[in-house]
Amino acid sequence: MGTFQGQGAIFLVIMIVDGQGGGLGRSLIDAVAKEYPTVETVAVGTNSAATAAMVRGSKVPGATGENAISYNAGRADIIIAPLGAYFANGLMGEISASMANALCQSPAYKIAVPGADSPVTIASHHTLSASEEVRQAIGLLRQHCKG
Repeated sequence: MGTFQGQGAIFLVIMIVDGQGGGLGRSLIDAVAKEYPTVETVAVGTNSAATAAMVRGSKVPGATGENAISYNAGRADIIIAPLGAYFANGLMGEISASMANALCQSPAYKIAVPGADSPVTIASHHTLSASEEVRQAIGLLRQHCKG
């Protein structure tokens, strides 16, 4: 695992996971790149369309599928993903039990973005727009990196 060392050298691997069309993942990648331009970020999609959308126009490497999720979850310091990615059959069935297990068992710090269509409701959750959820996810990332 890497460590955060202020505004100078940053030794973190941030894994962004998304499925379906990859729109949320793309927004997260843009926000992470703006906030932490020197951090190693990797985009991992549950399907090739999601991966392509996340990496399009960026310098972020991408990978697709179950093995990519398992491998990168093991080396990530921070994982940011839709809440459904942490549950088998989440994201309309795109998340296998193996994918969910790899994400949940990773020692990485995890940030889950609930999403309006999540089948899981968090008791303190307020309905937010996708851009507000991305801002909150980056705020949690910022807090974690300062700590």
